[in-house]
Amino acid sequence: MAVKITPFWHRIPHFFQYPFRKPSLWVLLGGTGLGVVFSMIPILGPLAMLALSLGIMKYAYEVLAETAEGYMDPPEISSDRSGTGIVIPLKQFAIYFLLGLLVVLIAQGFGAVAALLFAIVALILLPASIITLATTASLTAAINPLLLGQMIQRIGAPYAALYGMLVLLYVGSGAVGALLAGSVPALLLYVVSLFAGYYFTFVMFHLMGYVVYQFHVELDFLPEAVIEAGDGQSMDDELQLFEQFLAEEKYGAAKAELLAVIARHPERLELKQRLHRIAQLSGDRPLLARNGRQLISEYLDAQRLRDAVNVHLDCVRDDPAFRPGRGEDYAPLAQALRERGDGKLAVQLVNGFHKRYPEHPATPSLYVLAARVFSEDLERDDQARVILDYVVKHFPRNPDTRQAKALISALNG
Repeated sequence: MAVKITPFWHRIPHFFQYPFRKPSLWVLLGGTGLGVVFSMIPILGPLAMLALSLGIMKYAYEVLAETAEGYMDPPEISSDRSGTGIVIPLKQFAIYFLLGLLVVLIAQGFGAVAALLFAIVALILLPASIITLATTASLTAAINPLLLGQMIQRIGAPYAALYGMLVLLYVGSGAVGALLAGSVPALLLYVVSLFAGYYFTFVMFHLMGYVVYQFHVELDFLPEAVIEAGDGQSMDDELQLFEQFLAEEKYGAAKAELLAVIARHPERLELKQRLHRIAQLSGDRPLLARNGRQLISEYLDAQRLRDAVNVHLDCVRDDPAFRPGRGEDYAPLAQALRERGDGKLAVQLVNGFHKRYPEHPATPSLYVLAARVFSEDLERDDQARVILDYVVKHFPRNPDTRQAKALISALNG
């Protein structure tokens, strides 16, 4: 079911009100108070301020993540949606350090103009980087310019509006202190400047989180609030918007809508089969592999071997390195592939199983099957001997070793 979301440019006052709502307000007041105290402590004060900055940034990222999920109330102070603690703020500081280092290196190697151009591009990508880091917790993804560019492209022109608002908020943060400088006592100026810095940070992160929520369809992101919005509609009604997007070849929107329906009905295999088809049509290889592994396992659990094999074949055609998600899924797939005359695919599937699943009980029987395929179907007795010797050597007490020895004797004639 689609959720109607107000565009962020129509709710600007809400972003400015957000930090004044509890418990965000307590973080603002507490952070400002601690900052003032730490500023008066010699030697250890700067370290304490660094720890405070990490704590503030951790909460800011929680604000972004909570808003992206569709929740417009500030998160609890103890919230840790990502389960990574202060790791994400540390990664953010690492990104800042890396960007600064690259600017210096580019300036030294290619001149000031090249460094300036790089800095401009990096600043344009920065909001997308912060959003990516908050939603994926991946430093690699957050510094990948191709992924960041793709996010900006999917959001489209509103990204420029977002960027403009973020620039104004950042400037506003510093302008507060500049306006009061010289007219108020130094201590009061520090208090106000610190409070303003934290306040505008929370506004900016709430805004970025809301943009993710608003454009979750374009970004293939499934907010929890969208999942919870499901009601008692019939399946046809729930799939109506998906079918519309599909007919219009809006595959990204179709995927997001279908994922929302699947989240409400995880037991419906036909929905995951539709997702499999959408992943193929849109060329979404990660989704095809991820959903394919789950679909294969569920088809096998439901005794639908033919369907499981068909999904496996689709995934292997897209990526020959594709493998099922569970060790117990290999045997029925390999046997079925052999029976349908796909011996090469069967041995390709089994190849390296012992490395992926060390000490798995199915290893001996799988390798005996692979040896039979090599010998009986592919006329490769040499490969069969190598595999059978491995089984005899590494699984001397396994019941399948008797078959391996018998096959070796037969091959030796």
